[in-house]
Order: sequence, then C-alpha cells, then structure tokens
Amino acid sequence: MNGKLFFRLGIAPTVILTVILTVILVSTVVYWRTGEESPAPLPPPPSVATPNEPVADRVYPKADDNYLIATSKIGGTHYAIGIGIATLVRVKLIEAESVSMSALETVGPEENIDLLLSSEAQFAILPAQAGYQAWVDGESFDRDDIRATLRSMTMLWENVAHFACRADAVQTGSLSDLALLKGSAIAFVRPEGGTLDSTRMIIESLGLDMERDFQAVKTTKEEGASALLNGEVVCLSLPTLRADQAVSQALEGGAKLLNITEAEFLAADNGRSLWTRYVVPEGIYPGQIAAIETMAQASFLAVRADIDPNHVYRILTEIFDKIGFMRNIHIAANAMSLDRAPTGLPVPLHPGAVSFFQDRGIDVPDRLLP
Repeated sequence: MNGKLFFRLGIAPTVILTVILTVILVSTVVYWRTGEESPAPLPPPPSVATPNEPVADRVYPKADDNYLIATSKIGGTHYAIGIGIATLVRVKLIEAESVSMSALETVGPEENIDLLLSSEAQFAILPAQAGYQAWVDGESFDRDDIRATLRSMTMLWENVAHFACRADAVQTGSLSDLALLKGSAIAFVRPEGGTLDSTRMIIESLGLDMERDFQAVKTTKEEGASALLNGEVVCLSLPTLRADQAVSQALEGGAKLLNITEAEFLAADNGRSLWTRYVVPEGIYPGQIAAIETMAQASFLAVRADIDPNHVYRILTEIFDKIGFMRNIHIAANAMSLDRAPTGLPVPLHPGAVSFFQDRGIDVPDRLLP
C-alpha cells in the first residue's frame, strides 16, 4: 500500500476515530437494548470458486491484511455506510477470519474504480451508473482490466428520481411535461458521489438535450429547491433518497412531483437494467395526496474479483444479519433488504456473493452470474 493512501487515511484521524468509536458504541447499545448476546463465530460457509478454478488454486490478499473500502468525502452517505461496513468487519470478523477493514475517503467513483484496479482498495461504494459506464463504455478505463477486476456484492441504497415542477408548469403530471418546457430554466442536481449522467439519460429518452433544450442550472439540492421556490427555475431534477428535505421544501412551496409512466421508464432504462420502478407512497411529502410512480438507481458495494469468496460471503452475512445496525448508521440503509439485494446491479456478482444469495434463497438473474 503506498504512502498516498496512508496520507489520505490520516486526513482527519480524530474524525475517523471518533466516528468508529461512536459506531461501536451504538452497536454495543443495540445489543444491550435488545438483550442480544454477542454472537458466536459463524460456521465456515461453503467454499466458493469461479467456474473451473478451485479455491485452493486462487491467490488472494493475505488474510491478515487490512482491507480498504473506498467511499467518498467525509460526511456523505458513501462515507457513513462505508464506516458502518468497515466497523462490522472489524468487530465481527477480525478474530474468526483475521479480516479487518478501514474506510478510505476519496473524491468519488472514478477514483474508487482506479483504486480497485490498482488493488490499493479491495472494496468500494459506487453509483450503478459509474459501474455500468466503466463496464460497457470503456472510455475512462481499460475494458479488459475492468471486466477482469470489477464485481458487485449487493445493492446498498437507491437514489430515487424526483422531478418537482411549479404547479403552473404541470400539464399531464408525467415526465413528458418536460418536453413542453423547452427553453425554460431547470435546476439539475447530481446524486451524491455521482454525476448527471443518469439524469441525462432520462432527459435524452424524451428526445431532449439537457443543455440545448433547457437553461440548465447545475446546482446543489438546497440551492435548487430555493431557486424553484423563488421562481428562478420551473423544475428541479433531484436523484436522492426518499423523503428528502429539499424535495419537502419544494412541495411545501406548491411544487408538484411528476410521475414516470411505464412507457417512460422503459424508454429511459432502454434494456440496461440500471433503473428499477419505484413508488413513493402517499403522504411521504407535504401535500402529497397520491402515490408517485417514478424510478430509482442503486448505489452498490463493489469488490475486486480476486478477493477470497469466503470473505465476501462472511461480510455479506454480517451486513444482512446486522441490518438494524446499518440502519442506525445512516437512513440510506433503510433501503437495504435481502430480497432486493441484487436489484439494479450493473456488473456481475462476485462468486462469494452468488453463493450467499443462493444459500439465502434469493434468485440471481443470469446476467449477474460470473
């Protein structure tokens, strides 16, 4: 591991130490409050290998090495979830498997993929869009390296597409209303740790161009909501968690959320399996008197293909057996569930993840098999 990573891990040592200690304390309190004793070490899972390649013949990082999970900026969702996963690994697996993990602050998905390719990080949290583009487009990374290295483990949370527009700009109440707003100012907010590429795909599926057909205001969600309320823009596009405060602010000011019809959803996804249908139930937002049908895109846990399948299996076991712990870490983890774990993954699963899901009775789509 090079000095650059040690330097980055030491960017804010007191912050990281405080967060880790707090998380461990929360874990202890949760166990105490539920009367649950610390579980005994799990029995070894069945050995898993890639087809025609026995586990014994594989070369893995040494078990006593400290795995790194690449996240994003300190204070964001990616970093918080990364801290939660790393803490579970350190607390639950260090004795049983000599496996430890630390969360690494990064500038975002492109760097995370670079770190995976160089083996400086072994795990990473990525937006599905970033994983898909790396796997399919091959513009920023060598495609052969990506396909030999990048694997997925599980969906972590979903960024829900919110299109909030001024009431007087809403005609049909569906996404197609954007076509009637050519030349208007629209605020576009990128998802945390991601880019506007996913929103751009949705806009292009309508036969529109974000920059050519609109006065595109690229901004933060708080500034975008304020601009909508102040009449500076007619719509706000915001991929975010459900029940987001900025969306609530916009709707309190009289804005309306657009529905995305089944036809619009299919056109936007265009067979990529990047998006899933998503329903925002009635009453989640102020003045929302009916459910909103929209779409969502995952952020997922990525892993190098050469990581020991047994370690991947055990890490997933801890994540889903301690899902309440993860939900105490960050509200984004409320979206995590075993049934939806393979949802919206853009690259094949790691063999250890395939074994885990099959053992739990979860169907794995053929497109995700290694």
